[in-house]
Amino acid sequence: MIIDRPMLKARSKEILRASYLKSVAVSLVLFITLYGAAGSSATNSGASPDAVQTGSYVAAIPMSFAALLIGFAGILMIIILIIRVFVLNVLEIGCRRFFIETSYGDTGIGVIVKPFSRAFLNQAFVMFMRDLFTCLWTMLFVIPGFIKMYSYRLVPYILAENPEMNMSEAIGLSRYMMDGYKWQTFIFDLSFIGWMILSGITFGLVGVFYSNPYYNHASAQLYLYIKEQRSTM
Repeated sequence: MIIDRPMLKARSKEILRASYLKSVAVSLVLFITLYGAAGSSATNSGASPDAVQTGSYVAAIPMSFAALLIGFAGILMIIILIIRVFVLNVLEIGCRRFFIETSYGDTGIGVIVKPFSRAFLNQAFVMFMRDLFTCLWTMLFVIPGFIKMYSYRLVPYILAENPEMNMSEAIGLSRYMMDGYKWQTFIFDLSFIGWMILSGITFGLVGVFYSNPYYNHASAQLYLYIKEQRSTM
């Protein structure tokens, strides 16, 4: 079954107009949950005088202090991982639930914290395993990892509606639902590239105030569309 992109996008725009401010707020939270714990670092590979001088300073640092820094970095990484697993991943499920529920009518922002009150540990575990499987596949081969990312795409939506579903059921259901839809979903995502470029040109303003909420609603509509198609097979 071919995904009707114009229909899904038109429906998404209608929902966005009806819940604009809430959608903007939840989309901002979702952006933070997806990218908030991601760190970045820049390195200079050139042997500039400053780099050589810095290297001499590093060499002069006592080994005990260096070990302390390494230990601190390790603890920080563990804290970030805990926040990712037990807070951000679960909050993502709540945000996905908001975009699903707005398809049926007015929904309060408070729905994004509901996953913390029901089967919390199960949802955190399933999302962690989804990330782990995706990471392992990507480490082995980039393209299979990319494919698996699309295979597991619907896991947070499935958990939003079925918080007590275990790992094998949630991941298995996502793989089943995405079978035959992965390429179409990739094309669906590509159809938003113009909005991504415009968001970049405007330093993220278009993304915050329109394209991100629009895309999040469209992604929820895509999930509901695939769900309906699978239920009729």
